[in-house]
Amino acid sequence: MAAETVAGSVDDGDSLTIMLDAETFRRDFLFLILLAWLLPPVIGLGFILFIQVLNIQQMLGILSTPLEPLFIFGWLFFSAWYFPRYIRPVVQWLDSPSDASGNAALECMRRFPLHFWSVFLLYLTLAPGSVILSAELYTDYVAAPIDWFRIHLVALIVSILVGLPIFFRILDLFGGTLGKIRFTRPQVTIRTKIFLIGALVPLLIDTMLVQYYWTRTGFFTLETFFVWLTLEVLAIAGSLIFVRSVSQSIAPLHAMIEGEISLDSLDPSGLQPRSTDELGVLANGYRELLQELATRNRLLSINNQILRTADEVSGLPHLIDTIIDLCQQAIGDDMSFLILHDPDRDELVGVAQSGEHYRPEGYFRISPDESSLANWAFRHQSVVAVHDVDTDARVSPRMVKDFRVQSALAAVLRYENRPLGVLMTVNQHRKRSYTRRELTLIEGLANEAAIAIHTARLDEQRRNAEEELQRSRDELEQRVEERTMALRISNQELESFGYSVSHDLRAPLRAIDGFSQALLEDCSDSLDEEGARYLARIRGNARRMSELIDNLLELSRIGRTGLKPEPVDLGALAREVADELGEQVAGRKVSFHIEVDKPVNGDRQLLRVVLENLLGNAMKYTSRKETAEIVFGCHEESGECVYFVRDNGAGFDMAYADKLFNAFQRLHRADEYEGSGIGLATVSRIIRRHGGRVWAEAKVDEGATFYFTLPGVLALPASG
Repeated sequence: MAAETVAGSVDDGDSLTIMLDAETFRRDFLFLILLAWLLPPVIGLGFILFIQVLNIQQMLGILSTPLEPLFIFGWLFFSAWYFPRYIRPVVQWLDSPSDASGNAALECMRRFPLHFWSVFLLYLTLAPGSVILSAELYTDYVAAPIDWFRIHLVALIVSILVGLPIFFRILDLFGGTLGKIRFTRPQVTIRTKIFLIGALVPLLIDTMLVQYYWTRTGFFTLETFFVWLTLEVLAIAGSLIFVRSVSQSIAPLHAMIEGEISLDSLDPSGLQPRSTDELGVLANGYRELLQELATRNRLLSINNQILRTADEVSGLPHLIDTIIDLCQQAIGDDMSFLILHDPDRDELVGVAQSGEHYRPEGYFRISPDESSLANWAFRHQSVVAVHDVDTDARVSPRMVKDFRVQSALAAVLRYENRPLGVLMTVNQHRKRSYTRRELTLIEGLANEAAIAIHTARLDEQRRNAEEELQRSRDELEQRVEERTMALRISNQELESFGYSVSHDLRAPLRAIDGFSQALLEDCSDSLDEEGARYLARIRGNARRMSELIDNLLELSRIGRTGLKPEPVDLGALAREVADELGEQVAGRKVSFHIEVDKPVNGDRQLLRVVLENLLGNAMKYTSRKETAEIVFGCHEESGECVYFVRDNGAGFDMAYADKLFNAFQRLHRADEYEGSGIGLATVSRIIRRHGGRVWAEAKVDEGATFYFTLPGVLALPASG
């Protein structure tokens, strides 16, 4: 996610909940500092008196003179002045949380151990010297070299025994106060705490026992017991403080495990780090994870609402209005805008805004060269947040004036890396720092909105295309109906014309044939041989003309008659036709081979006409062969069954093959082979009406093969 804002250390600007106020923190911190500088001299001087490095008169002497009290109270006042000033960034953050003050408070907390121990150890180093100098100046005490070592060792041990628990308590105070600030590494690790409390403190206690036995008899007495008990009590007290510190660190995670913090709602507000060690970092990481889950959950809820809107409501307007409402609810700003790109004019158009419905022509337009936050987000395809519009030149002065904008947040609507527009929210009443969660929300919402808008546009285009297609279909159906009606009328007229022509032609043909026959019968004596031959030719042509008329009517009928498909056994049908043809030429040697044995779907009567013409032609053009060989079979080509009728007859020249299936086209003279030239045209029309193809191959005097197909039918050659 690209965002034009500083990723602050404060987790939730407006919903920030502080565990301690500034005054309480300042008071508790100052109390612990004063305690750290006051307890070491009290315990240290008491222990020096107890082990008799100094006697009671000498101790009273150094405390009643100005040097030692001045040293103790001087350091006390210095620490009370220095450390409250050092923690001012933390107090400022508590008074006014922000990204900048949060970063400063975090840096102050990180550097605190260095400042604390530097000042504290300097104080410890100088303290024994002030005690010995006061004793030598104001009492009869004379320090031996070993006394300097013993007093310095006592001061160091006592101060660390006191200082470590107080230091850990101050760290716990930081952890409980700055729990809302993100930090990625611990300030003081648990291993360090365990080492200091579990190893160093017992070692220092043992050293103090050595100190005690140094000044005593070396055997165990009641006095020795009380010294040991006191030291143990101190060690236990330090350990309890350590346990309390660890318990405070674990408390947020323990509350989450025990169910005191609700995870069902993914509300991480109750999970606050209470320490600055690894457990604090872990709790902080869990809180960020829950916040991320809460953001994703919110996005998922928004996405579901968008999907429901897209499914339930047809059309883009309601979808865009829903997106505007969801954006305003999710971000919590005063106004939201949805701005779409107009590719024709290369402008951004504000088509919807809070309180107004979708308007395709837009409420405002932003030219590409105008300074505008929407333009910037669109061109850079990014998320951009502006805390103060007065200090950002990318914000449109016109938008600021028209909508009284104080802060603004914008995200590009992008689908497949192509920007569609911008989703924007503005705050009108105050300047606002947008959180990372809000940046994630608007970016996710913009992505889902882009998909929904793109889908809605496609759906609208699809509906428009379907409506246009339906109009085209209706218009086409109307045209087809009109043309079908016209064709039906034309066919009726053509049929009437055909029968009329047939009747009008048949009458004179019958008259010609009848009068020719009468002349031959009544005037045969007066006619010579040539005249009789002429009359016979007249009668033959009249009969041929009558046959042509019948064939033409049959060809016309085939083109008009509807198909009546049924299962047809082509092999059996071919045998019937072959038997009939054989009876007509009883004196010829004709060998028929029928090799088709699978049924097909087709019009039985029309398929019979096909076989009659093809087998009849084979019979006709093999009439000059001593033995006619005629084969009807089929074979498969590219998954299609190809039927064929092959003969060993006269054949034909393939140069004229394109004329075969045209009406009245013949490749042999009438005096060689009789025929009308209509048969193959009839075959071609019938096969085409069945959706098939027809063609022929031949060689002169070597026979011919006629092929045809019937789509969707696969019939293999008969076996055997």
